[in-house]
Amino acid sequence: MKSEFGNLKSESVLEIFRAATSKNRISRAEIAKITGLSVVTVGKVADALLSLKILRQTVSLDGVRGRKSRVLSASGSIYIVVYNLATPNYSVHICDLTLRITDTFSYHFNPDYFADENLHFFFEQASRYVSEKINVQKCCGCAILTPGDYDDYTDRVLLPRNPQLTGLALRSIFEEYSFGAVTPVIGDIRRFTAGAVQDTIGKDTSVLCVFLDKQEISSCYLRNGDSSETIRFCKFGNVGASGGKSVEDFICRSANVDQALTVLSNTLYWIFSVVPIDKIVLTGNLYADPGSLTILIRERLAGIRPDQDAQLPEVVGIDCNGAGVHNAAKIIKEKWFLTHILGE
Repeated sequence: MKSEFGNLKSESVLEIFRAATSKNRISRAEIAKITGLSVVTVGKVADALLSLKILRQTVSLDGVRGRKSRVLSASGSIYIVVYNLATPNYSVHICDLTLRITDTFSYHFNPDYFADENLHFFFEQASRYVSEKINVQKCCGCAILTPGDYDDYTDRVLLPRNPQLTGLALRSIFEEYSFGAVTPVIGDIRRFTAGAVQDTIGKDTSVLCVFLDKQEISSCYLRNGDSSETIRFCKFGNVGASGGKSVEDFICRSANVDQALTVLSNTLYWIFSVVPIDKIVLTGNLYADPGSLTILIRERLAGIRPDQDAQLPEVVGIDCNGAGVHNAAKIIKEKWFLTHILGE
């Protein structure tokens, strides 16, 4: 751990860093309230983070008492870069330490080129864009979101839902245009999104999360309080439960979205008879129109609820791409802090 932190516990330093970069502006007192640590400890860590230029300090006017107060904010010169290959048209996002997206570049896939040519063109143009927007030496890491599980040994995406990436060596191609950044974290966008979904779930809440991809319902998982189990949907609406928290792939196959949602609504009756559901979370690449999909699910729920007096679960939508980018950036930020600041 860097000498600026003295003999402070690394766990305390990490908690304060998380809290300090959770908002655009935050006071030491607010950080102490969030972390449960003393104001003295928060002050020592904040001063160290200021000296390392991870945080910066400004003075604001207290509107109630008419006095000046010191407010902390994340450095505006440290960035995280996230490449998204999970959509047909690739994109790259530049995030700051608060995980706010500051810049985005989109690449339109050209069907006249081979898939590997498109990927080369994207990384080349995206990396040039990133270099123009930020000081790449201030990039604390990058991530690549893929439409399927990534195998580090073969450097390939396994069973990608986007056939454009079949057989392509992602890391090898990326390294040609990586502007000297550290080796990226590569992974399925749905697994990154699942982390964002977990952030919306209360400790004692039963939540059914449904991933909608292309013409299909991928799998969902059900969380009941602190326990978690995977609920598998098959084409005919039969359900089988298995242990674990993994997000399975392509469980429900249908010709179109409406058929997939019909399977979901038919299956919900079975789920409700087993365990009450407090919230249904919809996410995935199909979730482009949150309002209409959410309304559709609510209508189907109203038609199949087993008990007319039962309260319908809350239906919420999470943008898969936005949540995936956010959670990937969060992982990169913490990995950078643990490795380069705390030396763990």
